[in-house]
Amino acid sequence: MTDSLRQLQVDLDKVAHALEGREEEFLSLRNRAEAAGYSPAVGVLLRNHRAKLPELDDLRLRTETRQLEIAELNLQLMEWQAERKSLVDLDAATQAAVDAFDTPPDPRDVGALAREVRELLSIRLKLLASLIETGNVKLDKLVRLDSEQKRLLKSVEDESWWLAEHILWVRSTGIIGTQWDLFRSSLHVAGAPGRWKAVRAAIADDWRGSFWIWSLLLATSATLQLASAWFNRRLEQLGEVAERSSCVAFLPTAKALGYSILVTLPWPVLLWGAGWRITSISQGDNTLQAVGISLQVVAAVWMLLSLVWEVAEPNGLGHSHFEWPESSLAIVRRVVAMLRLGLLPALFVVAFAESTGDDDVAATLGRVAYLAAGLVAVVAAFRLVRPSSPIMQSIEQDHADSLVWRTRWLWATCVGAAPLILLTLSATGYHYTAVQLTGRATASVVCGLALLLLTSLLSRWLLVTYRSLAIRRGRERRQQMLQAAQAESDQPLPADTTPELRLSDVNTQARRLLRLSAGASLVAALYAIWADVLPALGAFGRITLGWDNAVAGLGADGLARPVTLADLIFAFIVGVATIFASRNLPGLMEIVVLQKLPLDAGARYAASTVSRYLIVVTGIILTFRVIGIGWVSVQWLVAAMTVGLGFGLQEIFANFVSGIILLFERPIRVG
Repeated sequence: MTDSLRQLQVDLDKVAHALEGREEEFLSLRNRAEAAGYSPAVGVLLRNHRAKLPELDDLRLRTETRQLEIAELNLQLMEWQAERKSLVDLDAATQAAVDAFDTPPDPRDVGALAREVRELLSIRLKLLASLIETGNVKLDKLVRLDSEQKRLLKSVEDESWWLAEHILWVRSTGIIGTQWDLFRSSLHVAGAPGRWKAVRAAIADDWRGSFWIWSLLLATSATLQLASAWFNRRLEQLGEVAERSSCVAFLPTAKALGYSILVTLPWPVLLWGAGWRITSISQGDNTLQAVGISLQVVAAVWMLLSLVWEVAEPNGLGHSHFEWPESSLAIVRRVVAMLRLGLLPALFVVAFAESTGDDDVAATLGRVAYLAAGLVAVVAAFRLVRPSSPIMQSIEQDHADSLVWRTRWLWATCVGAAPLILLTLSATGYHYTAVQLTGRATASVVCGLALLLLTSLLSRWLLVTYRSLAIRRGRERRQQMLQAAQAESDQPLPADTTPELRLSDVNTQARRLLRLSAGASLVAALYAIWADVLPALGAFGRITLGWDNAVAGLGADGLARPVTLADLIFAFIVGVATIFASRNLPGLMEIVVLQKLPLDAGARYAASTVSRYLIVVTGIILTFRVIGIGWVSVQWLVAAMTVGLGFGLQEIFANFVSGIILLFERPIRVG
């Protein structure tokens, strides 16, 4: 207990030291940033301050652990206090202890035994008093430490939020074309012969010292490379099996996925393994560490591009198993080939420059490579989403009525404009911002591709399952027809009174549920990826729109807060979410809830329709409320419009209300 008290005091001193002057330091940082006008020098200062912040996850874990420790100590103190209370009356406690012996003592020894028991209980009572006193001291220190750690956590969270809100809006360097001297000096530093000679020497030493590891990497890569031809032949065979209309097994698709992954591994395994070894021997050498990290980054992107290529192969998963159009897959292969050739070398340089820890190298050599990679990405994005692209034409042919096609202008513009925006940010000095956003955009693309692959695999499983059930039912019907013909009886077969579930309904509902699940998963994944960047959107909250009589709400000071650009963006998001919810949530409700209730088709249709109306009305109200247009602002306009529409479109409104009544009273049933 004494050691734990001493350690608690040490922890208290550490937390107090961490808190000491933190508020003043943070206030000084904010004042300096505002006084300097958020110049590139301030950007360096903000990034350095952010790098020195304690890890939030570590602080949260310590706080949770401390609270558990406090709860356990409280429970222990309660047990000790209860035991001490039972020993206050020593005579009664002694008698109870003597009576509790399994073997009754000799009457002649009862007195001596009672005295010994009383003495032991008295010692126990003193120990309990000491434990309770020490435990209370420890509890007090734990509570103080918990309070100080929560203060530290709150302080670090506030600083992290403020830094995340401002750091992306600060230039990290000058406009490109104005720093040629810095570029030449950075190129000289990055390409210094002595620097790379030391790198070669370190790798050679590790080759000799860990020869068996390097040999294993080379052997694994070579084995996978030699087996690639066999993997490709197996992919062709599995593709031929999957293309048959009689294929009712999912196993060929699962095997094809495994072989596709194995085909992509030879070079990525070698590069990643080399990067791992070089990073492990860096020992503080920034150049070695940067080389190792760059190799690992290139290996990961190479594997991703190779997997996309394999899926898009003529006998790959895309064409043979998922039935994607060959024209779309062909353009994907051409884009992947272009990215392999133009993106990977530039990506190595960017990763190297960003990993050296030298801001000048990142802002010059790294930025030039970033711009080169960005130009390749711009061309790739244009080839994929241009109106005449086979992918867009395929979407128009197969999904002309879907939400994806109707919102093509939105997502196609985002895909096409995103690389250009990132290039512009980097070229105008916001290189750090561009790199941070690029990392998250890349993670979003990877997440989207992974989700597309997963949903395609599940759709394939649904297809073969549906096909298997359809074939089985067809065989059963033929068997019944044969039995009826063999019976040679004029009596008809008894009708089956059990209602048969239509396979088309099952397939449609399953696919709808799959799409909804995929959409929800994508939204959750994107939020997790972009969560730490969202505070930067707070800058939009400082841009007021100047709308008269529009109040978005009350601020922290209780005064009216004007409508800002952030409110307008949020209103747009609410509107899009309303459209998505009105199109999908009623169907999901019908699948998950309504079909399990004793309701017929008409009642389910009525509930779905009314829920759709409620979602739309609620979304419209929330959208206008976000931008400061509340009921008080528009009640007279709504009243006038209601009267006008009531007279001008009375038949339409009458039919609408009548339709709602019919849905519930159901004198005419749906279906």
